[in-house]
Amino acid sequence: MLKSTRGNYYSDNPCTDSNRDGICDSPYAIPGGDSVDRYPLASPGVIVIEERAPEEPVEGSGSATISGSQSGSVSFGGAAVQIPAGSVPPNVDGTPGTMVVSIEKTDMRPELADGLSPAGEVYQLGPEGTVFERPVQITLRIPEGVDPNTIIGVTTFNDTSGKWELIPGTVDSDARTVTVFTDHFSPYALVSGADEWMRRNGGWIEVINTHRYNTVSYSPCDGEEGCRRLPTHTEHGICIQNAVFRDPSVAYSWTPPGNWLILAHDVMPSSTASETRTRFWVPAGTYTLTEFLYVSEVNPGDPMYVPCHHAKSKQTKVYQVNPGDTLRFDHLDESSLQGAPCFLGGYPCRSAVAAAARTGRTTSVHTGDVQVTLTWYANADIDLYVEDPNGDLVYYDNTQVPSGGQLDRDNMCSNFEMGKPENIFWPTGSAPPGVYKVSVNYFQDCGGVGAVRWTVRTVVGGDVKTYTGVLNSVGETQEVTTFEIR
Repeated sequence: MLKSTRGNYYSDNPCTDSNRDGICDSPYAIPGGDSVDRYPLASPGVIVIEERAPEEPVEGSGSATISGSQSGSVSFGGAAVQIPAGSVPPNVDGTPGTMVVSIEKTDMRPELADGLSPAGEVYQLGPEGTVFERPVQITLRIPEGVDPNTIIGVTTFNDTSGKWELIPGTVDSDARTVTVFTDHFSPYALVSGADEWMRRNGGWIEVINTHRYNTVSYSPCDGEEGCRRLPTHTEHGICIQNAVFRDPSVAYSWTPPGNWLILAHDVMPSSTASETRTRFWVPAGTYTLTEFLYVSEVNPGDPMYVPCHHAKSKQTKVYQVNPGDTLRFDHLDESSLQGAPCFLGGYPCRSAVAAAARTGRTTSVHTGDVQVTLTWYANADIDLYVEDPNGDLVYYDNTQVPSGGQLDRDNMCSNFEMGKPENIFWPTGSAPPGVYKVSVNYFQDCGGVGAVRWTVRTVVGGDVKTYTGVLNSVGETQEVTTFEIR
């Protein structure tokens, strides 16, 4: 686990930083009282990384292998992930990709603003470094003894900034769960605040869907080919494109509002309810919102068929969310969206991201008997090494060994992409028995970034473990773990 040890930056505090660790050599006495910042930053925007040896993961995990052509789910402890069909990126050759999705408990502890606190466990979701084709659903259970009315959403760790950031979430008080949507994985935890604080500082956005799952035949948009016109699944959604918070000081605590997505799924056949209602807390302010309807065929069970899907949206508008108020969006169907643009890439807000996604992050890496994946979020060339039981080493200069081990993804300074993973795998049925050794090496600093956090995830026979650490200087090598196949 990595923890940030840092204070704040003060423009009136010119200081020396003799060891270039980003922290001033001397504490800073904060004016107007007796408070002292013992770790003031030497410059704004510095990320300080505590130097620690690689740390073992907390025991226990849940995982599932999911294909891009079908939906799937995985749960562990108080966390669950739902992966819609079409979410897993395709392979480089265009065939449906396959991914091992995992949930692990971690002992990371979020650093949050005053008035907020983490509630329950922190869960590491994997794999990191993948951008999903469609947002996936994360559901966290509210622990016993915690009032659902005090939950404002979740917090996630941003590896690039080194900060914990907040994401609004949908709270189901009856089920005692909180749901958010994301297009990538990282650590997640619930966040609570007092009910009075929530009403004073924000309001709610509510979205309703009355469509029943697996009803009404699919109607393709122009340009969609090969559709079977199967019964449909719909999602009534809101893309939050931008926000201007009433209190500007809260902005640094939240993920960028352009990444927020609110979805109301259709009513399941087993439900006696007439509608699905999603309620979502946000800070008070002015919001630029796009209301849309996502429609997809329901896959009848064909693993090679990727259901047709598209979205249609209304005109983007600006809305006010006042403290204590609720902004409501009633049911939306395609008949009210005649002539609206058709987004074949999925959600309107997701389509723009997909169009700008960097090559390499939108294709799946391979998995098998053994999969070892390295991710990092700094402009540096970090290399992954796996030695097989025969003593053969798989790495960037030896991408395939006789036992079947292969490196299928490399991220170098010459073609660097932030967050793009390196991946080594042994196809199913090929991994020889014996001991495997995993290590990482700091090959090159591409942009003067210094110390680099890394994350390595191992998948061995369906058992998933995630390791973290810091490489402090170019040339350093760290042993991550060893494991045995019997």
